[in-house]
Amino acid sequence: DMWARRKFPMYSNASLAGTARSGRQIPERCSDHRVEGDADVFNVRCRHPECTKHPTFAPPDSSSPLVCATHKLPGYTSMRRKYHKLCRHPEGCTKHPVYGVKRTKEPMFCKTHKKEEHVDVVSTRCQHLDGKGSEPCSKFASFGHPSKKPVYCREHMIVGMEHLKSRPRSRPRAP
Repeated sequence: DMWARRKFPMYSNASLAGTARSGRQIPERCSDHRVEGDADVFNVRCRHPECTKHPTFAPPDSSSPLVCATHKLPGYTSMRRKYHKLCRHPEGCTKHPVYGVKRTKEPMFCKTHKKEEHVDVVSTRCQHLDGKGSEPCSKFASFGHPSKKPVYCREHMIVGMEHLKSRPRSRPRAP
């Protein structure tokens, strides 16, 4: 984190460690030089006492995460990624959006509240282009090379590609 490096230039590692002093946590050293009893005092932690996990959940009216998955309360939602935001239906909806305006990447509505012109903007589409190279295939991508992301549908897959949507959970997907 650039802010941490500017504020604490004596530390090469941005993950700052330290101890609590008079109710405040003050960074004293980088994580490479931490000593027993030190904790990460730079990054935000779950608000539950004694919990050291990163927060990812918050009430619907909050703009930043407050608690971890273990300590979330009913009605709290994940703030981790844009795909975890809630459906924008005017009457309120607690479902995750998948549908939006064609050719955008922003999901706005869930399946229940999507309009006729909305399409799935979250799932990966086949990358095959027609002979003229103008219109991409409209099917969802399920096939690709092992340890990589799916890039083609069944119709356009290349020899050696596997069906990746049904891969065992023990085999990780490429980053």
